Order: sequence, then C-alpha cells, then structure tokens
Amino acid sequence: MSEVRGELNKILELIEYIYSESPEANYLCQHVVLRTFKDLGAFNLFIAELNPGGTIHPVNTFGFTQEQIDSWRESSAEERIPTADALRNNSFVWLADKDDWYRDYPDLAEYAVAVAETFICWPIHIRGAYMSVIGVAFNKVILPDPELKNFFEIVSGL
Repeated sequence: MSEVRGELNKILELIEYIYSESPEANYLCQHVVLRTFKDLGAFNLFIAELNPGGTIHPVNTFGFTQEQIDSWRESSAEERIPTADALRNNSFVWLADKDDWYRDYPDLAEYAVAVAETFICWPIHIRGAYMSVIGVAFNKVILPDPELKNFFEIVSGL
C-alpha cells in the first residue's frame, strides 16, 4: 500500500510541476527522470514519434550521450527494435534480462545503446492515436508489474 501511495505522490508532484512551471518538454523529461522515476533508478528518457514516412525519430531526450542521440536520429518502424514493436503492437516492451536484448532485437546492434539493466518503452496516446513512444532506461532490474505499467501510463499521459 505504501508503494502505491508513493507512486501517487510522484504523480501529484509531477502535476504540480507541470501546472506551476509550464516547462518546456526537455525540462519535463529531466524532471521525470530525476524526480518521478528516481526511486526506480531511471537515468535517461526519450520521447520519439512516428512520422508519415514510417520512420521513428526522437523529439525530446534527457540523459543520453551525443553519440547515442546521433545514433538514434532516425529508425524504421519496420526494424526489430523495442520502439517499433511498442508502436506496432500498441503495447509495453519491457527488457529486464540483458541476455534477451540482442536475441529478441538483433537490429539494436546498429545503435548506440545505453548501458542499462532494464529498458522499458510504451506508446503514448495523442489525439486518439499511438504515434509516439516513450522509453526509459534504469540502472537496476525492474521486473514487469501491472501497477508499474499503470504508473508509467499515467505519467506519460500527463
């Protein structure tokens, strides 16, 4: 119960930050990493969108090296990468076992990937369509959990 209360407090804090500061998107990404997802061990976050040509490109990031940002400048919605799967399947992609990452997503080898224990991405609902995706890397193993999924979806909806 205290874990749920802690998540609720994080959501309320994020809402207060949004409404009191009206932050630019890059500051919002920073706040989510450093405050909202801090206790989970988050260290970077991106928001990417699918354009009409079928490519996915980051629109806001926090915590990535320039090499990583340059590497992910544009990817295809047809590739076997987590962001494309999240958009194609309208679902979470939750990678918490490093051995599975490159086996399940061989196209990741073409990109500069953050050294993370867990990577989670999921589609964001915007104007009735899932055309954007959010991704977060964590420095510890976080196993899939329905309550956490709800927490992530609420945060991304804000």
